[in-house]
Amino acid sequence: RLAEGHKYTFFPSAALSWRITEEPFMSKVKALDNLKLRFGYGETGNTSISAYETLGSLTRTTYAVGDAGFLGYAPNALINPGLKWESTAQYDLGIDFSLWKGKLSGTVDVYRQNTKDLLLPRQLPIASGFSSITQNIGSTRNSGLEVSLSGVILDTPGGFKWNTDVMFYTNKEEITELYYGKVDDIGNKWFIGKPINTFYDYKFDGIWQDSEEDKALMAVYNAAGSSYAPGEIRIFDRDDNKKINADDRKILGSAVPKWTGSITSNMEYKGFDFSFFLYTRQGQMHYDVMIANHEARYRGIDVDYWTPLNHSNSWPRPLAGRQEALNYTTLCYQDGSFIKLKTVTLGYTVPESVLSKLDIRKLRFYVTAQNPYMYKKCWSQDPESPGLTVPSVKTFMGGLSVTF
Repeated sequence: RLAEGHKYTFFPSAALSWRITEEPFMSKVKALDNLKLRFGYGETGNTSISAYETLGSLTRTTYAVGDAGFLGYAPNALINPGLKWESTAQYDLGIDFSLWKGKLSGTVDVYRQNTKDLLLPRQLPIASGFSSITQNIGSTRNSGLEVSLSGVILDTPGGFKWNTDVMFYTNKEEITELYYGKVDDIGNKWFIGKPINTFYDYKFDGIWQDSEEDKALMAVYNAAGSSYAPGEIRIFDRDDNKKINADDRKILGSAVPKWTGSITSNMEYKGFDFSFFLYTRQGQMHYDVMIANHEARYRGIDVDYWTPLNHSNSWPRPLAGRQEALNYTTLCYQDGSFIKLKTVTLGYTVPESVLSKLDIRKLRFYVTAQNPYMYKKCWSQDPESPGLTVPSVKTFMGGLSVTF
């Protein structure tokens, strides 16, 4: 996979922990069962590229000599003699704790990952004959916090038990350097201090209306090269120079969520058991392909279109003679945050006093729902789905488990 002279390298790691509760000065802290401090450092490597990519390749082509046609070969990919390992160095500091005989326990971890020599496709001028080449480009940094808590909420003498696990995770991803140092690569939409998956485009600023004020302003923009008309999408003029050009694009958001969390809860009472798993991702943006694929004359979607009689400020006018609205991509950037109820289970275990007469050790009936509910802000079927157009399957099932 990698070039000659770069196939092998060294990735060290080390870890150290201190169980503080075993120290003499902690003997008087009765509520604390366990307290451990951890520190670790390690390096890992990545070679996730296609085999033989460094060698270049040819592709079959056709050409003519006079009136005769021939088959031949032409360069398909550039030789890549400098490709080497992508490496990540991570520092981790963590605390493990347990209180009140295990009724509350958890871990807290903070970390930083520094990745260098990223294996990424770099765009090339088309005049070179190639559109891109994989190179070791720049470096990134990930800084994060992970919190995991497990607790016994209730454990009554009457037999009611309730346990809950909570997870919280946040990560800040940022590009720290590219091939020209700390210089943005707008062509690839890579920006220093921002995640790799960053959305950079014009910003939606409403719909042009047919008022005298809007018509006068449209005339100013159209004189500078725009093609605005009542009912068209209005672009946010970032520098307010009454001219829309590439300088008016801006960073709109990122596909990386600001934080992720989950709750798992289990309850038991006199043979009955109930559990659920709740999952959420918040603060992520995505490009909504539901809009991108359907905002067209052939497959119009049911939205509040602008018409001469309906002065909507949220959706442009439909035109039968045009494939899609001008600047329609500005409508596609939506908040991808969601809360999803992943699983819910209700079960009943038959008492042993009843089973003893049937020569059965354990018998449990249950019903389970998978993905029964989701709250989301975007149009997409499922913001957790990679394609955003395929919904998660809702499954409802019942069953029994028997142990003889």
